Amino acid sequence: MAERPITPRGIERTYGIECFHFLQTIGSPLPKNTDGIQCTRCKQIVVPNYKGRPDYQSTIGRLGAFVEVKGGVDRIEFAQISEDQRSWLDQEQTAKEFRWLSFIFIIIGVDPVNSRSVNARRSWFIPWNTWKLIEEKMKLEEGVAYLPRYYVKGMRMKKREIQLDGSESPFRKYALEWKDSGWHIDSQRLQELIKESM
Repeated sequence: MAERPITPRGIERTYGIECFHFLQTIGSPLPKNTDGIQCTRCKQIVVPNYKGRPDYQSTIGRLGAFVEVKGGVDRIEFAQISEDQRSWLDQEQTAKEFRWLSFIFIIIGVDPVNSRSVNARRSWFIPWNTWKLIEEKMKLEEGVAYLPRYYVKGMRMKKREIQLDGSESPFRKYALEWKDSGWHIDSQRLQELIKESM
């Protein structure tokens, strides 16, 4: 059966499922974090609401990791990541030899991955520390509050290479490959990303 474009209602759910399956290939993810679960009988909160908690917690190698999923049709708005989410991703919890890593999993596009459409889905797995530097650079040097998938003539950006997708993109090393109905990264590149995240 051919893959169909994602509807606007299903975008967030599909992106989350694709991230979970990716995390299964590189570690052991916990189910998606929720904003609190209420008992249907007594209406009390059974699972507390930790405001801004990243979408997933997983082990990658022997380390724990927070992973926040963000997506869009043609760009990522920096405002999509709330201050509460930022504080979770920024924290470095150290308990003896255990340390949390933080990553941002980005998916852009709504069309099937293997289609020739401009909106075919692409994905990146970027260490949070690297993402923050990119964000600062875009805000200060370029004066924009988003990261586009492609540079389009007429954008207010000075540097053409500031784009997620494309042959000139500095993000090529973070791009994931689509294989066997899921996103994948080779183990050597994953180890490089873990080192970069520390």
